[in-house]
Amino acid sequence: MNFLKNNYLLIIGILIIGIYSLSPQLIFEKKLGNNYQGIYFSATDAELYYTSRVQEIKDGYYGMGNSYLYENKTDPYLAPPIGEIIMNGFGKLFGLTTLQIMIYGSRFFFPILIWLVMYLFILVLQKDRKTAFLVSLAIFLCSNLVYNPQDLINIFKVFGSFTFSPYLRPINPQISSLFFFSFLISFYLSLDKKKVYLWILSALFFGLSFYIYFYTWAFIITFIGLLILFFIWKKKFDLLKIAIKVLFGGIVVSLPYWIMLFKAFQTSQFGYSVNNQGMIMAHTLILSKVALLTIVFYWLTFKILKLSENLNHYFLLSLSLTTIIVVNQQIITGRELYHGHFHWYYNVPVFIIISIICLDLLIKKFLPKFKNIIFSLLVILIIYNGAVVCYNSFVYRFDHYVQLQKYGPIVDWINSNLLKDEVVVSDDLLLDSIIPAYTSANVYLAEQASWYFAFQKRIEHNYFIYLWMKGISVEEIDKYLIENKIEISMMSSLDLPGKHYICTKCVTPEMIQYLSERYIEFSKNGFLNELNKYRADYIISESDVLKLYSSIKPINEINGFVIYKIN
Repeated sequence: MNFLKNNYLLIIGILIIGIYSLSPQLIFEKKLGNNYQGIYFSATDAELYYTSRVQEIKDGYYGMGNSYLYENKTDPYLAPPIGEIIMNGFGKLFGLTTLQIMIYGSRFFFPILIWLVMYLFILVLQKDRKTAFLVSLAIFLCSNLVYNPQDLINIFKVFGSFTFSPYLRPINPQISSLFFFSFLISFYLSLDKKKVYLWILSALFFGLSFYIYFYTWAFIITFIGLLILFFIWKKKFDLLKIAIKVLFGGIVVSLPYWIMLFKAFQTSQFGYSVNNQGMIMAHTLILSKVALLTIVFYWLTFKILKLSENLNHYFLLSLSLTTIIVVNQQIITGRELYHGHFHWYYNVPVFIIISIICLDLLIKKFLPKFKNIIFSLLVILIIYNGAVVCYNSFVYRFDHYVQLQKYGPIVDWINSNLLKDEVVVSDDLLLDSIIPAYTSANVYLAEQASWYFAFQKRIEHNYFIYLWMKGISVEEIDKYLIENKIEISMMSSLDLPGKHYICTKCVTPEMIQYLSERYIEFSKNGFLNELNKYRADYIISESDVLKLYSSIKPINEINGFVIYKIN
């Protein structure tokens, strides 16, 4: 009974997060009944990409060279695979398929685990269960209010935000957030308790973060650096020693990562591949409103309440300052990363943490009698916002995922008839993303293939194969390219300057002329000759162009897609 009395908020939080995370999939299956064909209800972006990476680990490719292309399995990785290995390990533990891992792992187990770690961090930091409950629940269910403050005005409208919690997104931020908050817990405790095993654990979480997500370790190393400077300034040499041990311990753990990165740097395709990950050469100053508000809010609270300069102060101040530094590192390095990942997965949670902690301190000081009332109102508002966003997001995505069920029988056919690593060619880009996620087959074409190490000539070749299968003739190519700059930005081999994933203004007339000339050369060589440059075992397409080739035999038809076996 004492456990329930002391931890009832913890139990309530687990139930809320579990219901929020899993209910869209369960309701979706219930509403579709027999029409549900096994294509699960994705809640966030890039889920097929991460699912394909989990499937790649399941297929035994732990190096994660490329989860799409057969020829690139042994390439160095750009995005380390530890997150996918962990998620696949969860599946192995319970004997789950990749699909079941994504449903019961990314839609139930890991969201609850993330919320628990968030809760424990705030509990360790503030020693207050209500504050821990409020902060962790707000991060999980109300991040949209920080992403888009307009949602706060629209919160009582039937249709407002339609973006599920970012913590339903597998791998990043799910696994990366587990390591981030686990580091914060162990690091704070190591500074507070000064126990050897705690700083070793902290260094381990920090070091392993290099194998999880660039944005995680970049934030952590900046945060530790700031704390070290504060400890030197304030002559806190006992804390300084621990922070330095954690810093260098983590770097030691990360050494294999740097060795791999050095080898990758020496390859000819490194610059092009990194550019496709969203890095551009620039010294842009980014005045993040969220980061600035975080710093100002904490500074004002510190001054108003005249807080003491204790460990909590150094910790929170360093967290708040880190938010503005990480999005502006390019001022010094000249290498601008896609700062949205810092904003969504690190700066916004830090903003919510500091805002609610400061609000709690101010209420305790000036409105102590109303603390419980305000707490209750905020909990109701947070849960209400989460419910509305969940409902809106479900309605917004419902028809799309109903339409995707047509791919289910194709997935079943591939799983029943194709051998591991056989290659499917398709001009349907959704099918190209679904096949590596739901089967052990590879694909010939895929938008996300260039997110790995990739040769420009292969990406260009794939784009031309795609255009040919769509029936784009050499006479039409100029007009088509001019009208489809988004597609060029996403799929072509162009090394676009200033590109963060999609950049139509970066596609110049000279680039269009280059692609047009190359496509004409490609066409002269013949589709089959070009296709056979790389492994291709089957073609699945709705295109009529393939009927012109007698050497490609149709063997089946499913939902309007003709399946051809390549001799």
